[in-house]
Amino acid sequence: MGKRDEAKKVLEELDEMSRAETAYVPPYFRAVAHSDVGELDQAFEWLNKSYDEHDPWLIFLKADRPGKAFVLIHVALPFLRRWAW
Repeated sequence: MGKRDEAKKVLEELDEMSRAETAYVPPYFRAVAHSDVGELDQAFEWLNKSYDEHDPWLIFLKADRPGKAFVLIHVALPFLRRWAW
């Protein structure tokens, strides 16, 4: 599975978590997923929401570009899955 396909899958899972209200999905996570799928307009919309909500994950914007997908898929998503109610 390519990076873009993996990002699409993650984005679908984030959307489902948000719709089902099983976990709070930080806007930054959605911005990263949209960026990795190539949906830049949506990515910037979510970055703006991230800024407006003072999302603590926003601090990684400058530092983690090569690792954004890694952080989202291997750290943040498992955390959300574990703590979803």
